[in-house]
Parts: sequence; structure tokens; C-alpha cells
Amino acid sequence: MKKLVCTFFILYSAMGALAQTVLSRQPLELKKSKVYQQALNAFNEKNGEIFAFVADKENITALHYNNFLFYTDSIKLEGYDTAYKIMSGYSFDENGNPYLYRVTPEFKKIQSVYFDFTNRKTATASFDITLKEEMLLNSFSENGNFYILTLMKSGEMMKLYVFRNGKMEQHFLDFSGHPIVDEKGKAISLYQLFLENSLQKIDTRGMNPLLDAIQKSKLYVDGTKMIITIDTSKQTQLFEIDLTTYTIVEKNFQQPVGQKASLTNSFYLQDKLYHLKVNKEELILSAITVDSLKPLHQYTATADDSISFRNSPLYSQTGNSRRKELKNTKKLLDRLSASYVALSVYKTPNDLLVTVGGIRNVQTTGSLILTVSVGVAGIATGNGFAGDLFDSPNVQTSYFEGLFDETFTHKTYQQEILANDYIGQFMSEHQEVSLQTVLRYKDYYIMGYYDTKTKEYVLREFRDAVSY
Repeated sequence: MKKLVCTFFILYSAMGALAQTVLSRQPLELKKSKVYQQALNAFNEKNGEIFAFVADKENITALHYNNFLFYTDSIKLEGYDTAYKIMSGYSFDENGNPYLYRVTPEFKKIQSVYFDFTNRKTATASFDITLKEEMLLNSFSENGNFYILTLMKSGEMMKLYVFRNGKMEQHFLDFSGHPIVDEKGKAISLYQLFLENSLQKIDTRGMNPLLDAIQKSKLYVDGTKMIITIDTSKQTQLFEIDLTTYTIVEKNFQQPVGQKASLTNSFYLQDKLYHLKVNKEELILSAITVDSLKPLHQYTATADDSISFRNSPLYSQTGNSRRKELKNTKKLLDRLSASYVALSVYKTPNDLLVTVGGIRNVQTTGSLILTVSVGVAGIATGNGFAGDLFDSPNVQTSYFEGLFDETFTHKTYQQEILANDYIGQFMSEHQEVSLQTVLRYKDYYIMGYYDTKTKEYVLREFRDAVSY
């Protein structure tokens, strides 16, 4: 048995080495203290170039990599205003030069930093957003622009701030013709909804952890469409917002019908909406095509079943401890019925990987004490949840994984190791890594990080393993 484990470890380590490549190492000495050190990577999808923004107490350095991922140049903004403490996003001008957006902790002021690599100059500009009458929902970079989404506290109106070519635009999204309903089917205001539920931004190109997927309200960007989903136990309200005309289209999808009251959630990916329904006695997983409204497969497992549509054991992990296998489906359903349930769907090179599970914060009594919320700092950095919540020794995740094709037909083969696994392994083995950021680049991932030993900024490639 020891020989088998050793052989697997050597094989896994060898595969990990093959699945990662150092793309660039650029000397960069950061001034202390670490409180001021930040990093953010930006990918320009139009020309394939990457920029890394790295800050210390005195400077913000922009590193430029061409579409072959070779380092080409850098520019520094010296003596910057430290009142803007958070790197929140980026955009690009028509020539491919980047803007970096920095915000104050209260998100009242925004500063753009323009790095003109053509003329080797920098320029800054400030923008004020009056949030006294608005609720901040989220901020994100997509399609070469930087967006801030807010909700007017009076009425059913969202406001979308769009930063492009160094200018700020404001567009209103009128939801007055789209009543929002609660668990009892009664109409509620958007303001009331988002007082109780944060709007979680989902990365449609990468793998999203269950911790991000447990929110009942989610935001996706699919091409030129911004999609907002709102879940109740009976239905998912889905709103498609055109990011060129800013018109809204509403679609409603019924949750799967189960035998008893259940916990529910959904996940959107590439024009398909996936639904999960769970109680102590059964679990239902289904999918539907959003545009054509064509139902795809639906899978059901009871407490006495072994879940035929899974490709992994039933796992449970508390805090940073080693994950354990649950004995049976009944044990899993017992835990999920006392959790915030979620599913996450990820497109691998070969298939769709669906992770089904739940998260709860447990004490010795087993009581559920997890509060799902997000602060301004989390929104500003694009993170839905603070890292210390995930690292808490009391947070318990119970889950399994299944593999499906594009028609949501279950596949029985074994899942290959993912880039996310290699990244996790690399991080656990390299304590010198800091300021790490991960972005999807074409069909693989690039992790940018600062090497505290060599004093270099590094780009490292990670790939999902591929079966042929």
C-alpha cells in the first residue's frame, strides 16, 4: 500500500511539473511595508497582451507582456496617492494601453491611472460616485471596460457606471416592469432583496468555488450580455442586460419538482441554466437551455442510492484539514440539508465538471452559524467573500463531482487533474509566493506572483490535463 501511495505521489508531482511552465521572471524590488503591496493582472482579449500592476509604498509598476507572453517594457507611477487603497479593475484604450482603477475603502472616490506605453507617460484622473442614494452591488472588468453596478435606493432602478477610454458613462437599468418575488411568491423591492442578499460575480471562464456559488443572487457576463439570476425555492428569475443597448429581457425558470420542501440553487454557463434541489431524502440535478427553453437531462438520487451520476467519492472537509469520504448518500444529504447548497459548473478541455455541495459553519453542536454577506472591500477587489471565512476552522464543505457532455449526459470516465489542482499544489509547496493573482488566458491559466526570495515578478502557466 505504501508503495502504491508513493508511486501515485511521484506520478502526480511529475504531471504537475509538466502542467506548469515559467513564462517570465522580471526583477522587481518592492519597498516595505507589505501593507501597501498589491498586484493585479489584466488580459486584453483583443490583442492577447497582459499587463501586471504591482504596487509598493512608493510606486505602482506596470509590466507589459506581448501576445507571445514575452516581457517587453515597464512604466512606473511614482509617489502615488495612498488614499486609494484598493486595486479594483482595469480597462484598455483603442491602442491597447491600460487604465488601472483604484478606489477608496468606502468606494466614494475612484482614481484611474493611465499607462501610456506608446509615449512612456502616466496620467491620473479622479471620479466621484455619490453613494448616498445608491447601494453598491458589484464592480468588475469585462470586454476591455471597467464596470460599477449600483442600485438606486428609491425605486426599481440600477445604475451601471462604465469606464472606457478614460471617461465615465452612466446608464440606467429600469426594473420597474420586472417584479421580484420572495420565497412566498410575494413582490419585494430590489432594495429589500439586496439588503438581504449580496450579488455575487461569477467568473464564466474559470472554475468557481462553492463558496462563491452559494449566493441566491448572481451576476455573470457572457459576451456582450450581463446576466443576473435570482433564486427562490420555486423559480429562478433570469435577467439578460444588453451591454450595448442596456435593455432588459426577463426569463423565468421553474425549479425541479421534488417530493418535499427543499433547498435550491442555480448556476449559469454558456446559455445553460443548471438547477440543484436538495432535502434529507433526495437530490435533484437538472439543466435547461436558456435561449430555446429546451430541457436537458434531469438526475435524481435518494438517500438510499449511491448517486449514479457522480464521478468522485462523497467528500467532506472542515477548515484546512484533510478531506474525508462520507459513508453514504444519506450522510451527505443530512449535511447538505443543514447547509447553504450550491453547484458550480466548469468547462474542462474534455467535458463539463459539475460540483454539487453545501457549506456550513459548524461548532461542536453542529449548529449552522455561517452568515453569507460581502463587504465593500470584497466588491472592490472582485472577491465575493473574505479569505478568512474560507480558512475558518469551523467551515465545513460537503460535496461530490460529476462529469457531463454538452447535452448534460453523464459520462463515466475518470476526471483528469485540473489546473486548479496544480495551482493549489504549487502554492502549498512554495512559501516564497506572495501577491498571487490568477487569470484565464485563452485555454489555460496564468498565475502572476511576487517571489520574495529572488525579488522577481513571475508569470507561470498552468493547464488542465487533457485526455485524448
